[in-house]
Amino acid sequence: MRIYFDVDFTLVGLDGSLRPGVKEVFTKIKEDGHQVFLWSGGRNPWTAVQDFSLWELVSDCYLKPTADHDNHMSFMSIPIPDFCVDDNKEIIDVFGGYWLPPYTYPEMPDDHIYRAYEAFTKHTQTAQPKNGV
Repeated sequence: MRIYFDVDFTLVGLDGSLRPGVKEVFTKIKEDGHQVFLWSGGRNPWTAVQDFSLWELVSDCYLKPTADHDNHMSFMSIPIPDFCVDDNKEIIDVFGGYWLPPYTYPEMPDDHIYRAYEAFTKHTQTAQPKNGV
């Protein structure tokens, strides 16, 4: 299955730090036989791959449509996600997945990426991949 992670405030905090547990969770997802994708409506998501050395864990990156999602996904040739992790509830409402609160303060305890992984794992037990992949 394809799991899409938003970059800004989902994976990368206000101060530019990586949310705790991201590399560990991405490794687990890949070991489970799934693909990790990054997307962003505000920046080039490849910068996060480069900044945090995620090359071996991320399958591809896309610019995320911020409106009229279905039409833009088709127009931009973006495969439909099977599951999304995002701090924007609208994206979760449209594509399904797990909403988590924005990552803004690195000094605060944060286990939300692990909760997202648990939700994804439960989802994979019952869902069929979209686009036949």
